[in-house]
Amino acid sequence: MKTFVQLVVRVITVASFGPAILAAPALLNTARIEQLAGVKGTLDVKEGVFKVSMPRADLQLIVEGVKMTPRMGLTCWAAFKRVGNHTMVMGDQVLLEDQVNAVMDVALDTQGK
Repeated sequence: MKTFVQLVVRVITVASFGPAILAAPALLNTARIEQLAGVKGTLDVKEGVFKVSMPRADLQLIVEGVKMTPRMGLTCWAAFKRVGNHTMVMGDQVLLEDQVNAVMDVALDTQGK
């Protein structure tokens, strides 16, 4: 199984290659996004947004005596939408302190590609 950081790196890679994931000028190639991200996504046809989510089931956290689950804010996600000739990506990542540098390195290395 892939590690969480590998999945985040794949999502960042997908985001950095927006034109490569297009099937047609106004459509997203959702199968390619799923392939690169390594997870299944959902399409909101009305909004034209495709979203992939990655729950952090690997984290065993307890806050104030309450066991945290992915549904309680421990799920990473990325949503893709066509805007003109570009693909916009918005999302959220849940990282441990020792994962931040590795993810930032990938994010910064992919800028401008």
